[in-house]
Amino acid sequence: MNFEKVLLVKFGWSEAYQGREVAGNFDYLQDADGAERYTFAPYDGVYYGYVPPSGIVDTARNDENDGWTVIFVAKEPSKTGLHIVGWYEDATLANGRPAVERDGRKVTYSITAPTAYFVPLEHRTNSFSNVHVGSLKFSFLAGPNKTMEPWKADLLHELEKRIKAVHASAIRNPVKV
Repeated sequence: MNFEKVLLVKFGWSEAYQGREVAGNFDYLQDADGAERYTFAPYDGVYYGYVPPSGIVDTARNDENDGWTVIFVAKEPSKTGLHIVGWYEDATLANGRPAVERDGRKVTYSITAPTAYFVPLEHRTNSFSNVHVGSLKFSFLAGPNKTMEPWKADLLHELEKRIKAVHASAIRNPVKV
């Protein structure tokens, strides 16, 4: 796994991210259908990930779009702490919000990837907290033209350990969970 280009995405909670509703207290979930609901449901063999808007920044952008590891975290609404719900390898940033048709409606996305790992609900047992992640929707933890602040290095190290711990339980390229 490449940890030289890493994007962390925090979004709504779902058991499977394959089309069912997404829960959370984000404003965008009140007005939209939660496009992250399809994060681990491939479409024509490709995974389409959603990055929620963050303030005035609509989506994650970088001069180098290819070769990213994208780590998705979410908070179960009735509990504290974040859980790694999955990750993409060798992802491409869309630098915008294109759309695909899913279940008869247009669904926007921000990232595509050929390889995805999904952490099943029963393996999301080890939550974590980080004061810097609290208000973020996304953050570049490592990559070109990005400053490696000490908190990002610490968080990246923590996420690496957690991914190693759940890697054997994660479903590679899930089709139907």
